Amino acid sequence: MPFHPRAPDREACYKRQEEELAAKRKPAAPAAESTTLETLRQLRQDDDAVYRSINNICRGC
Repeated sequence: MPFHPRAPDREACYKRQEEELAAKRKPAAPAAESTTLETLRQLRQDDDAVYRSINNICRGC
């Protein structure tokens, strides 16, 4: 079989796959922290909405 050098477009594909694997192996800490803060903020908003709806159910007899 004759030797065929890698085509440039194929090398770009290998480079992209290598970058994706590296990103999966090494998670970014600041992004995770900001995601946690956003999640907590969303949970607080959801809790507030639930508490408001519970207060509207019964006014007491």
